Amino acid sequence: MTIFRYLAESGRGHQDSLAASLINLSSQLADAGDKQGALGPAREALAIRRELAEADPLTFRPHLATALQNFGVRLCEAGHPRDAVEPVGEAVALLGELVESNAAEFAPKLALALNNYGNLLAAAGRVETAAGPAREAVALYRKLVTSDPVAHRAELARSLSNLGLWLAHNGDVTASLAPAEEAVARYREVAAVDPDAFRPELARCLAVLGTAFSRAGRGQAALDAVGEAVVLYRELAAADPASVRSGLAASLDDLSQYQANQGAAHAALATAEEAVGLYRELIGTDPLVHRPRLGSALDRLSRRLHMTASRPAAVAVAREAVALQRELSENDPDCRQSLAEALHNLSVLLMCVGAEEAGRAALAEAAAMTSEITGDKPTFHVAIERGLWGIAWTRSDKDRLRASYVEKPDKN
Repeated sequence: MTIFRYLAESGRGHQDSLAASLINLSSQLADAGDKQGALGPAREALAIRRELAEADPLTFRPHLATALQNFGVRLCEAGHPRDAVEPVGEAVALLGELVESNAAEFAPKLALALNNYGNLLAAAGRVETAAGPAREAVALYRKLVTSDPVAHRAELARSLSNLGLWLAHNGDVTASLAPAEEAVARYREVAAVDPDAFRPELARCLAVLGTAFSRAGRGQAALDAVGEAVVLYRELAAADPASVRSGLAASLDDLSQYQANQGAAHAALATAEEAVGLYRELIGTDPLVHRPRLGSALDRLSRRLHMTASRPAAVAVAREAVALQRELSENDPDCRQSLAEALHNLSVLLMCVGAEEAGRAALAEAAAMTSEITGDKPTFHVAIERGLWGIAWTRSDKDRLRASYVEKPDKN
């Protein structure tokens, strides 16, 4: 890097080489687990290329787009998805202009940037806007596949899967099924030709299809799709466990939910316990990513325990989930919604074991937090109705509540 800095003093070409080296360094640091350390080189590369693009737009605007995307990805990986939206959005706009003058070169890059942009919007909590860029990416990749099917069919499948996922999360369940199913079909084709490269993506797409089926009320289809994903992940883990453990944990978490929805309470409990065990291991590799996922998995495990009449154990796990979400929310206000949901769940479970005072305290905290997040000022019973998934209680309701506690389907 010292040599590149020395050479950069002699001209723009070497300055761009320095920027390229900084981008490579940021990627290497991120891959090694130093997500915060990767930000510095990515930020410096962006500053260099912005100056170069201002001085010579024709030559360096494409390079600026690359630096913007790299910086956005590094920001998201370091736990700043909201900050990542702006640079990647700028890259999308820039590539959109470049496509007008050279579609053959820049259309694939724009399609990739649109795909990333949709994912970042979702990661930043703007899921309702994520489907737009994903839909644009699908349209671009369809055109690209027409001219070069082999080069772009996997990218089209990935974009279709993302579109299906964001549509499902936005509640457009009917529209979500077609792209999710097409994505799986396309990945089956490419995985048959190159299984090592594409079976992990097929597993991911099957999990997304499970989400779409679940949102559409097709419980058995959801169970079948994510069950196939789990089988694939287990086969992949036999050869390379590190690369697929995260996907396996997420699919097990989903599978547990779908098993519970189909009435297989004890199978759902075993699956949830396995998911939590995997997330506990994964925290050691990337705590920034996996601690929030462990918090959600613990919350679900507590429900599985409750549904199998292991109520004291359910309360203990729910308390752990609340403690973890509380730690996370202290550093990231975006985690407060998850903390409120964990408190709601804990309040129900406490009431079910007769700890009425503690349950009401947890509920009151959850209701206050929900009001603060949403800006609403609900009455206590309205807060209960929202927080407890349609079940409000008074002292006389306690026995009915214990008997009729039914889970709300998770937001997969």
